[in-house]
Parts: sequence; structure tokens; C-alpha cells
Amino acid sequence: MRTRRKVLVAIEDAGTNLSAFCPNMPGVIAVGDTIEEVRKNILETLRVVVRENKRSGVETEWPDDEMDFTFVTYDEPDAEGEETT
Repeated sequence: MRTRRKVLVAIEDAGTNLSAFCPNMPGVIAVGDTIEEVRKNILETLRVVVRENKRSGVETEWPDDEMDFTFVTYDEPDAEGEETT
């Protein structure tokens, strides 16, 4: 039986492409030209890392499945250092 896991993936605009990484899982990184491509690539990287960990006898340290995700909005100070409202 398979176990389904939730893994946090951060996707950033890297200028010429998109980059992705899993903050809680070292070594799980990927790039792509579209969101769909970077999602596919990060999933493949995750599979490779887990498979290689098993092959090497290293236990994969999974993040807590019960974590919750949220976004916050941060307003950067303007050029004079004043916070915007």
C-alpha cells in the first residue's frame, strides 16, 4: 500500500525560468519554463531522492503531514524607509 505525503514546494521566478525547491527536504530542487513543467520536474526529483535514499539505506526525513500552509503579504518600505499602508 502506498502512503501519500504532502510536501511543501516553493516556486520562484528565476528571471529566465522558474526554480523550485522543498524547504524541508534537502536536495529536492528543480527548474522549468512553466508552472506545469517545474511541478513535473520537482516531483521527479523527489522520486529520485527517495529512491536513492532507499537504495543507500538512508531514511527519508518527511515533513510533518499535518502542517498547514498560508500566505502573508509583506509591504516593503518605500525608498525613504517608510512603511506603506
